[in-house]
Formats: sequence, structure tokens, C-alpha cells
Amino acid sequence: MGTRTKKAATNLAFVVPSQVIICILDFYLKRKFASALGVMSMGIESTFSNLLTLFSLSGLGILPALSYNLYKPFAENDTERLKIVVDFIKKVCWGLAAFFLLIGGLFVFRLEWVATNIYDIKNMKIIYLLFLINAVLPCFFAHRHSMILYNQKKYIVVIINFIAVSLSAVAKLFILNTNPNLVSFMACTVLATLLEGVIVFFVSCRKYPFLATKSDACISKREALVSFKNVGGAVLNHVFGLVVNFTNNIYMSKFVGLAVAGIYSPYQAILSEVKLFNSHFCEAIGPSVGNLAALGEYKKLEKRFYSVLLIGNWIFSMAACVLASNLTPFINVWMPGNTTFDDTTCMFILINFYMLAIRKLVLMFKNNMGIYWDGRYVTFCEAVLDVILGYLFSGHGAIGIFAGLTISVICTCFWWEPWLLFKLGFKSSVVVYFKKQLLYYGASVSCCVISVLFCSQITAPGWARVRVGCIISMIVQIFVFWIAFRKTEEFLSLRQLVFEFFRFHVFKLFKLKNRR
Repeated sequence: MGTRTKKAATNLAFVVPSQVIICILDFYLKRKFASALGVMSMGIESTFSNLLTLFSLSGLGILPALSYNLYKPFAENDTERLKIVVDFIKKVCWGLAAFFLLIGGLFVFRLEWVATNIYDIKNMKIIYLLFLINAVLPCFFAHRHSMILYNQKKYIVVIINFIAVSLSAVAKLFILNTNPNLVSFMACTVLATLLEGVIVFFVSCRKYPFLATKSDACISKREALVSFKNVGGAVLNHVFGLVVNFTNNIYMSKFVGLAVAGIYSPYQAILSEVKLFNSHFCEAIGPSVGNLAALGEYKKLEKRFYSVLLIGNWIFSMAACVLASNLTPFINVWMPGNTTFDDTTCMFILINFYMLAIRKLVLMFKNNMGIYWDGRYVTFCEAVLDVILGYLFSGHGAIGIFAGLTISVICTCFWWEPWLLFKLGFKSSVVVYFKKQLLYYGASVSCCVISVLFCSQITAPGWARVRVGCIISMIVQIFVFWIAFRKTEEFLSLRQLVFEFFRFHVFKLFKLKNRR
């Protein structure tokens, strides 16, 4: 097993269990949150979270575009160059933090633009400011975070995040059980973000002591221009992507009603957990992609892409299959009394979720290969189309808004971004990708249909219905994908990779035991 593959596999080994535990904690917290603070507060929390993504480095894609310059120095073990790049990232991020605080602070006087009756909730301005601080805080630790992440040590960041989130969850549960209020709840989130940043700072100081001494040199004008061009492309892509999310939430709040935004909030909470896993999954293997790209090994990268595509489709097809059969029963048990959407609306929600999850995999390769500027028109066209279609279809309620998103994605990102990746990155034909991906979509639809038919026969009530439904859905999905793809080159190479990974770690454990 190669060093890059070993590091990516180790990162994933930490990501999966930690995210499962955090997901369970988050679901329990969301349930307590809804019962203690109500649907209106959930709608506000969802709306502010989406709005303030505009004032975060990761939300705008700035940090990955800047940190792309770390790949080559890490590949060549050039510590002097690393110091120069990190100092450049620090200056840019701190400058942006001041800008975000200034612009975001101005919104506090016009919160009624976000949703109607927003001031019905007490201390709304304080709540908004806490959301803003929580969005901006990571900017001050971003350069240290990038050093750990882009050195293919995602597992360290995962452990630190797990500690901060777990402590925050305990504090939030205490608040919700004793004196439930949104101000204290958000204060815990802010403190957890601060704690995570401080731990990242001290860990990076210990792992990279050479950063303590500042380099006399600075990044060249040409490199700075290339970096800012990448940042410009990343910001345009992410801003238009955020316009899509923000527009859908605003249409929901304004034209359908804040109560419907509250109904959508549990769906969003469930899907955001899976999307968060997708982000961690991409961060775990992304640096190895960037490392290969820095060394110019494009043929190897293309082969790795198809393996990752199979893993991604297997994981997110399973998620879609489980949700298709169990989403409404789960929400009914998780949040009793909460209104749910009809089956057709849920179908559009899951179609959008699956397509965007696979899109994230394509973007992960595209961005880690430094293809930012060339994709600036993709999300612009998607945003324009979504804004128009969402407005036209909003008269049909939530289903119209979700259908507008589905059409806009199919007409733009679905084909455009893979074409850019293969043309500018792999420098090969995209036809093979579309053939494989259409097969994955077909298999996933089959899984969902079979799973829904089986689960509709379950008569068990409450949590028993959800547990049985989830087990059936997972068995169906695994069986269908195994039958369909077990003889493919990607499946065989992945099977070998998993075998080598476990053999390596078992051997390591036995070695440690013998030493003792």
C-alpha cells in the first residue's frame, strides 16, 4: 500500500466512527432543541446558518484555493517555502476576517430582509451576532488548520473537532434541560469553535516548529496573482452556489412561509449530517489527490478518480436508499407532532441530495488539481436558472422550489463540471465517466424502488419500524451494488486496498503487543 493511500485510508478510519457518533449526538440535540425552543427557532437557525456561510472561508472556498499552494512544498519537503505560503495564507485570512465582521455587522440593522416576523423572537440581534462570530472565528486559525490538513493528516483535525463538539453537546444539553434559550445555545457553539481553533494552533506549533521563525522572503507577485485568480474563481463558484441555497431558503420563508421553513429544517438537519460526512470524506482523500497533481501523475489520478467514484456512489446511494424508505417515519419518531412533506416532495429532496453528493466528488478532484477559474460560469448559470425557476415554481409550494433546483442542476453542473475535469485535469474523454455514472444512477434508483416496496410492508411501530427499515434498505443496496459492480476493475482494486489496509493495521497491533 502506497504512502498516500495509507494516509487517506487512515484519515477515513478516523472520519467514519467520529462522524457516526457526532451524527447521533446532533440528532438528539436537534430533537431537544425543537421540543425546547420550537419550530420557529429551528427555522431561524437554519436561515442564519445558510446566510452566514457567505462570511466563512470554507463556505466561500477561499481557504482551499489558497492552500492549494501547500501541495508542492509538502511533496518536496521544502520547509522554507512552506513558511512563505503559510504566512501569505495568514495575512489574507486575517484581512478577510476583518472584512467579514464589518460587512456582516451591517446586516444586524436589516434582519427583516431575511424573513418576516423575525423580531418575534427575543434577542434576535444578539443571536445573529453570535452566528456571525461563529462563522468568522475559523479565519484566525485557518493557516494552522491548512498545515495539518494539507499534510494528509486529517485524522488530527477529526480528533480535535470530536473533542470540541462533544464538550459543546454536553453544555447545550444542560442549557436545553435547565434554561432553554437560543442565546446560550449559540454561545456554546462559539466557545466550541474557539476551543477547536486554539487546540489546532498548539498542535500545529508542536508538529511544525519551523513555523515559529518567520521567513525573510515573501511570495512572488506572479504566484500571488495566480493565487488570487484561483481565489476569485473559487469565490465566484461558491457565492453562486450559496445564492442557490440562500434563494431556496428565502423563497421558502417569504413565499411559502417561515413555518414551512421550520418543517424543512429536520430534513435539512438530516441531510446536512450526510453532507458533512461527504465533506470530511473529500478532505480525507483530497490532499493525496493534490499531492499526485503536484507531481504531474495524471493517469494515476484518473484511475483513482474512478475508484473514488464507486466508493462515493456506494455510500450515497445507500444513504439515499435508507432515506427514501425511512425519512418520514424517522422524523415522525424523532420529532413527534412535526408536520412532514408528502412523498413527491421528499423524492425531489433526495434527488437533489444524491446529485449534489456526487458533484462534490467531482469538485474535490477539480479543485485539488487547481482548476478554479475555468469553472466560474458553471455555478453562475446554475444560480440564474435556479432563481428564475424557483420564483416561477414557488406558487406550487416547497415542491416547486425543489423541482426548480433539480432542473437547474441537470442543465448545468451535472455535465459541465465533469467535462471541465476531464478536459483540463485528466486531459482525456469524459464519455467513460458518463457511462459509469448513468449505471450508478440506474442501480441507485433500483435500490430505492425495491427498498420502498419492502419497507412499505413493515407493520412495526415507532423506532422498531425505523430500525427494521434501515436494515432492509442497507441489505438491498449492498446486494444490488455487489451484483452489478463486483466484476469491475474499480471494485477489485478497492477490495485489494481494503484487504491491505486491514492487514497492515492488524500487523501493527500485533507488533505493539509483542513489544509489551
